[in-house]
Amino acid sequence: MEDKRPGEAAVHYDDVRGEAAGDISDRLHSLERVAQELGFNRRGTVVGISVYGGDESRRDPGLVTITLQVIHTSGIVGEINRQLAESDGVLEVVEQCKSDVPIVDFMRCFKRLEVSLFQRHINARTIRVVDEIHMEDVED
Repeated sequence: MEDKRPGEAAVHYDDVRGEAAGDISDRLHSLERVAQELGFNRRGTVVGISVYGGDESRRDPGLVTITLQVIHTSGIVGEINRQLAESDGVLEVVEQCKSDVPIVDFMRCFKRLEVSLFQRHINARTIRVVDEIHMEDVED
């Protein structure tokens, strides 16, 4: 299959690129519990998760595809990192996909989830925010 960085995202044109960070819900505590909450019958240790949506051909924009990255070895971080050291940092995963998941079900798995995207052709090293405007406070 293909090699990619952990957490790497890509779409057709990649007009904007960025990062994401999430705090898993206190109710769930782990990616394994998130997988269970979303109805996956997983086998192995979940080490990653991705969400994809917005394709113009989809009938319902409220539905997304969830993909788990799963390994079939022990979920103990020290053991995983030992194996990574022996394989030059390459982690072999099996991806398990589930389509037509309501986006609200995915969002409920997180206390906070931030996705940050930036114009990919602008080569800024640092962004300095000089002001912040909350649009709900702006009068029309």
